Amino acid sequence: MTRHHLLAACMATTLAAAAPSAPPKPLGLDALAKANVMKDPGFKTAYLRALGPLAREYWLIDMDGPGDQQIVPVSGTRMLQVTVCKPHDCGDNAMMVVYSPATRALYGFVTVARRRTTLGQPPAALLPDLQRLWHAAWPMG
Repeated sequence: MTRHHLLAACMATTLAAAAPSAPPKPLGLDALAKANVMKDPGFKTAYLRALGPLAREYWLIDMDGPGDQQIVPVSGTRMLQVTVCKPHDCGDNAMMVVYSPATRALYGFVTVARRRTTLGQPPAALLPDLQRLWHAAWPMG
């Protein structure tokens, strides 16, 4: 191999190693229900966008606290429900969202210091299901 060919091969290897890797693919609904949802790029983007200024709350941004995730029916569609509350203060601070990996739609509610905020601008037709899921997850709130 000539010096020119060797240099070209080295440069190609270096460029391939330096090329950014493809972003991780979002998980499907069943896999997402068993995973750390904050590691899914689609969920994380939709969730942080929906939180807006509430992202300053450490327990919300990190989902640091008691909670659960499961697949639930929402207006005839299977969605992932994620709940979390502030450690040692669940009565006044809780969150519940539903998420569709197929559409990247995320809707729900969060209470911070007993003030409830709607997340994600849910269509009016979904509000009864969201209210039902909220009260099932957080009967006190």
